[in-house]
Parts: sequence; structure tokens; C-alpha cells
Amino acid sequence: MLNKYPLPYSFDALKPYISADTMRTHYEKHYNAYWENANEELKKNGIEPNMTDIVEYGSYDASKRLRNNFGGYYNHSLFWFMLRPTKKGYNYPDTETAKLIGRDFGSLRDFKDEFSKQSKMRFGSGWVWWVFDPKDGSTKVINTPYQDFPEMPEYDSVVPLLGIDVWEHAYYLDYKNERDKYVMNLLDNAINWAYVEERVKQSLNML
Repeated sequence: MLNKYPLPYSFDALKPYISADTMRTHYEKHYNAYWENANEELKKNGIEPNMTDIVEYGSYDASKRLRNNFGGYYNHSLFWFMLRPTKKGYNYPDTETAKLIGRDFGSLRDFKDEFSKQSKMRFGSGWVWWVFDPKDGSTKVINTPYQDFPEMPEYDSVVPLLGIDVWEHAYYLDYKNERDKYVMNLLDNAINWAYVEERVKQSLNML
């Protein structure tokens, strides 16, 4: 069975930018459903529930239901750790992360503006990602529909460094239709840059 990751902070830890009600519904209802449905579909298709292998070998494409639910499980299993309690204050990228952002976007503000732009471009449900291309070490911001994730071949099998869920269930209770405000609030106040830094270092080691 796929591991269900515990939320690494309390439901109210991201206030005022994400409410406890939103986090509780997001984690206990949406994430739990993706986890349960993905495990059910893996068993039905005789696929070993190993997250790394499922991503690497593309076995999520055994059925549309598996693709959608495994994607939801996988994306959220990353997303929880990409956020951090807002009461910790200082919220800026660490060394290697800052270097890549400066190299590929010019400034942190330009980086955040690109996230904002991509979130507006995603018509309907999906995700916005900062991704690393292991072929040449470049990074960029992309958006993916529904529960697709960057390692899929149609997105050039790039590596997610940072992602923000832009499905309505992630923000609508708190922001209504103001998706961009939600995205910018997270980028300014609630990103776990230490976790992103570890993903950056692991990605650089792939070159």
C-alpha cells in the first residue's frame, strides 16, 4: 500500500493565508480520497505500490482512474512538505535555490511574477511548478492540468522543485475566485524553502 504522509504541521499552521478549514478538508477529504482510490486501482491492476517506480516506469497510465488518483496522491505528498508554518517569519530561498532563481529569472520578484502568470494561464484545475531539466540543468515555471505531474513524458520528464496546487479546493473557501492572491500569499509567506533547497541540491547532482 502507498504510504499516506502525515501533514507535517497542524491544520491551522498556515493561517492567515490558508485556513484550518481549508487544510482539514484538503488533507482529510481530497488527499485521503486520492490515496484510497490509487491503492484500490493499483491492486486492481496488479501494480506494486512503489511510488518511485510508478513515476519512473509510467505505470500510472494503466488506467485513467489510476492516472488521476495516483497523480493527486503524488502531487499532494510533495505539496505538504513544500509549505511551512507561517509563524516562523523569515521566508526567503536558501543558497543554491537563490542562485538558480537569479540565474534563470533575474530576481525573486520576477520568479514570483512568473508563478502568478502561469497560475492565470491554467484554465480550470491544475498545478503550477518550478521545474528542473536534468538534460541541461535549466529551470522554468510551468503549469499542468488536473493531477498531471512534471515527470510525465509530455512535460519532458522534468523534476519538480516547487509546486502550488491551484485546484479550487485548495483556496476557494479562503479566496473565492482570487487565485492569484492565494498563489502570491503562499510564495511570500508560506514556502518551505529548506525543503526546496534539498530538492535543488538533489537535482543538481543529477547533472
